[in-house]
Formats: sequence, structure tokens, C-alpha cells
Amino acid sequence: MAGSQLSPLTPRGRELLKLQQVERIRERLERELKQATDRENEIKRRAARLDTLEADKAALEGLDESAMTDQVKILKKSMLSLHAHVDSRLDFMQNSLDQILDLLQRPGFRLAAQSPLPLMAMSGPFPVQAGTQPSGKGRDFGRYVRAGAHRWFVRETGKGNAASQQPPVVLLHGVPTQSYSFRVVMKQLSDNHGYHCFAPDWIGFGFTEKPQPKYDFAYTGECPTPVL
Repeated sequence: MAGSQLSPLTPRGRELLKLQQVERIRERLERELKQATDRENEIKRRAARLDTLEADKAALEGLDESAMTDQVKILKKSMLSLHAHVDSRLDFMQNSLDQILDLLQRPGFRLAAQSPLPLMAMSGPFPVQAGTQPSGKGRDFGRYVRAGAHRWFVRETGKGNAASQQPPVVLLHGVPTQSYSFRVVMKQLSDNHGYHCFAPDWIGFGFTEKPQPKYDFAYTGECPTPVL
């Protein structure tokens, strides 16, 4: 109603308002505690799996081949080859994470927080074919964003605190591939180092829509800018 004024809060009303604020803070703290506990449990589970892999590898290497049949020897070599592949992938992910953190911690990149565009890190290449999609939970922590004539699939980790001194991080591929390659690194950057991370699937790759046959599309670093 025009000209009407809000009535001042009564002492009872102010008390109820304070109680509501306290309840919201309590709920937020409970959520953050649960998230921290879940992250800690996940780290413990992963550490236990790695310990199991190392123990299995050591047991395989210690087996005496003199009493083995040819088939068992082949199986042993195959298992050791698989372990070597897993070790190689873990080393690759750790190396990628170390390089990204080194890039982000350089003093010159602090200016990126004031820029209208987020900080971008290049990686890859990864040999993924156009139109392929990751299996399993490939769409974890991802969503679709409309930009121009296409719907882009973008993975995102971290809450993105406006008061944080860390600039947002965009992970792009050396060649047009899918953001699935960055899923582990993104989680580590967000959970362990507080970064707000994004990684888009390029047009025609992963879960992003394929371009129309007559659509002229150039795979350059500026392509994801409208999405971001």
C-alpha cells in the first residue's frame, strides 16, 4: 500500500530472527563438515587402494617363475604391464597437477583475478576421437551451457568464493577433446587448493553437441570464451 511503513520488529520478532540466522549458520557448518569428512574418507579410500595395488605388484614381482607354466608366465607379465600402465597414468596426473599449481603460483598470474576472463591453462594432447563419450559416470559435476548455436557441456568444481584471492581456472585441451581427461586434476585443485575450476567439452567432442555439417567452426583457444 502506498505510503505505508514497515512496523519495527518486536523483541520477540528480533529473537526469532536471530534464532533463524543461527540455524542457517549451523546448517551451513554441518554441510561443510560433512563435505570435509567425505573428502577425508575419499582420500583414505584412494590411499588404501594405492597401497593394495603396490602390495599386489610386489607380490607378483616376487613370484618364482621356475615353477610356472607358460600361460601363468604370460598372465604375470600382463598383470605387471597393467600395473606399469596404472603407475604411468598416476605419474602423468601428478605431473599435470604440479605444472598447473606451479603456473598458478607465479606472481605474474595474480593479475588474472582482476581480468574479465579467467585464467586458462593448456594441457594435452589426448587421443580422443570426435563424437566419443566417456563411459560410467562421465557427466559427474558437469552441466550444459547455451552459447551461440550450441549447448556446451562444462565440468565445474569448487564453489568460487568472491572473497578468495585465487583466480578461477579454466582447463583447456591441447587438441579438441573432452573435459573427462581433467576430472581428477580438477577435484584435486578444488578440494586441496581451493580453486574454482572449469573444463569444457569442445564442440563435437564428449557431451557437447556436434556441429551442423554446414557450420564453420575453428578449434581455437577463443572458442570457449562465450561459454565462460
